[in-house]
Amino acid sequence: MAKAIFWFSFALIAYVYAGYPMLLVLWARLRGRPLPTGKRPTNLPGVSIILAVRNEGRRLAARLDNLLEVDYPGIGPVKSANNPIKLSDAPVSVRRKSPGVGEHTVEIMREVGYSDAEIAALREAKAIAGT
Repeated sequence: MAKAIFWFSFALIAYVYAGYPMLLVLWARLRGRPLPTGKRPTNLPGVSIILAVRNEGRRLAARLDNLLEVDYPGIGPVKSANNPIKLSDAPVSVRRKSPGVGEHTVEIMREVGYSDAEIAALREAKAIAGT
């Protein structure tokens, strides 16, 4: 019995991590849709947004509407999760965008005691990014 449970568990894990992704690739090819090969900017992290929508087809649109799209200069629109709290008397809004890569590096390094010469040397060595 223990052997059967082990092999069933093994098969289930193999399906989740290998079988299901292969089925999706096969299905995409059979439907004639190209696989996404989009080139995104290298300074953006890869992010997946997971929506729990089992038997919630009616609510899927509302959940997708809860994604926030912010336009970043030089990058374009970036989607992220919006604030899940909705207050009727005090609506929540985005006051500022997330900082770009290295946007505050120089200010932080100055605060912790680096001199301008040290920062310039690090920037020239491409050890830091920032303006």
